[in-house]
Amino acid sequence: MKKCPFCAEDIQDAAVKCRFCGSMLTPQEPAPLPIPGAGAGATAAKAEAAQVLFDGHPSWLAWFWRVVGAATLVIGGLCTTVWVLVAFWKDPNLTWYTLGAAVVTVLAVGYFLYLHFERRSTHIRISNQTIDIEAGIFGRTIDTLQLWRIRDIDFEQTFTERLLGIARIRILSHDQKQPQLVLRGLPGSRQLFDRIRDEIAIARQARNVLGVVD
Repeated sequence: MKKCPFCAEDIQDAAVKCRFCGSMLTPQEPAPLPIPGAGAGATAAKAEAAQVLFDGHPSWLAWFWRVVGAATLVIGGLCTTVWVLVAFWKDPNLTWYTLGAAVVTVLAVGYFLYLHFERRSTHIRISNQTIDIEAGIFGRTIDTLQLWRIRDIDFEQTFTERLLGIARIRILSHDQKQPQLVLRGLPGSRQLFDRIRDEIAIARQARNVLGVVD
């Protein structure tokens, strides 16, 4: 026999649903194996790390067309600048064309670098309790969304995203600051989406959340 974690009634060890309160019971995960030579703190840290579902930066493929456009402008600007410089030796009146091509090239390089730093400055960490998004190129903001406050989650993939192996996860929550959140550039497999969806259900059950969260 074991205690129901929600109502504290005695239920069977193999039960997956409490017959008293109707709560779904998650299967007990095996305890992490002790690390030789490490104390209890290391074991607890390992167990905590095992609860992280995703930790990293969005894939640059999420900005695929923007990156391609910026790279095209850079290459085109460089080629135009070289061509104008060569022609400038024959016709000094092409000075403005040279400056124009150089300005386009500099702007394209700046835009390309901006996309790179925007992606690298965005860090997404999804655990079995919260979704933390750290962003900002010059400043820094960290937004935290608790899983039990999420009311709906959708998996979205365009044809291009499916070919590139990435996906977007759209989250609707009752968070007043950010009621809708789109996680871009995540791995395109269904496994991550299914795990997040399951952890949301577990978090809501742990909070006894049924229906709408105010």
